[in-house]
Amino acid sequence: MPLFFENELIQLRALEPSDVDLLYHWENDPELRASTTVLQPISREALCNYIRENHKSIYELGSLRLMIIRQEGKVEVGTIELYDYDPYNKRVAIGLLIGREYRQQGFARSAISLLSDYVLQDLRLRLIFAYIEVHNTPSQMAFSAAGFKRVAVLPAWSWNGHDYSDLAVFAKYAD
Repeated sequence: MPLFFENELIQLRALEPSDVDLLYHWENDPELRASTTVLQPISREALCNYIRENHKSIYELGSLRLMIIRQEGKVEVGTIELYDYDPYNKRVAIGLLIGREYRQQGFARSAISLLSDYVLQDLRLRLIFAYIEVHNTPSQMAFSAAGFKRVAVLPAWSWNGHDYSDLAVFAKYAD
């Protein structure tokens, strides 16, 4: 019997205390952090506290973060997160991180598809959306392959350490 969030390529699971070291590495990697709004290093203690609270529902926290596990070998390849949950407007944002060595192998598209189906069918939200830097072609392709459409561009929206870059907004609506 398949797990709640599972397909032939990946499974999504709740964060575990044993994920702290890997999350610490990813969260503090300058290349990976370049596309986030986090401005300071994240400590192991802060991550431990986050994991302890992560068992609460999206209704309580306004967010949900899961590990992306490759089925072959049960290896952690990234994380995917729902955030900015808005029950009034029935929408939520989605973001993900794939470790460098696991990129362009279908893990992102697969995780986006699994989680967006959950959002639109099980949570009964009407909209799931992502902000993606316009030069991040692999992410745009992954979201497009998962049924998202580019609906807007926010000019000079995000500081990337050198200048302001445009963000594309990708959205997927319930049928």
